[in-house]
Amino acid sequence: MMMKKSMILGTALLLCAPIVIQNVQASESTEQQGSGKPIKPYGDNPNLLHVFAYKAQEGVINTAEKVGQAAEKGVEKVRPKVDRAWNSTKSTAATTIEKVDQTATQAAQQTGQKIQKTKDVWLGSPEQPAPIEQQPLSQSSSATQSTAPQQESSSGGATSYAVTDL
Repeated sequence: MMMKKSMILGTALLLCAPIVIQNVQASESTEQQGSGKPIKPYGDNPNLLHVFAYKAQEGVINTAEKVGQAAEKGVEKVRPKVDRAWNSTKSTAATTIEKVDQTATQAAQQTGQKIQKTKDVWLGSPEQPAPIEQQPLSQSSSATQSTAPQQESSSGGATSYAVTDL
């Protein structure tokens, strides 16, 4: 007798399994095609927990929509001010860059002029020709320089010589 009952129960389970699987797949496909809400609306005689869950879901969705609308309104109010501030920042940055470029150019020009003046002082100006001394070839160049000692000073016996060659 036990054997008959277990055979009947086993056969019933095997026959019910495909029906249960079809129901689960059908409900999953309707959920995917639906509005995307995880909790579906309740029918005529719903479970109390299902009603609470559905109402909570609707409240959360409504609150999220209201928050989204309020955020969009806030963004629309702030957007013109942000755009003005950004444009002001860009124009200020552009003028600052121009001023820096002008200052850098002037500094470079002044530095170049000072370097040229320093070169002119040390090396001589290319605009001023070097002095040319003309002497006959038979005369030595040392004859024009004075290497004779100067007169002794009254303070001691030191002799000083004029320095003409640097």
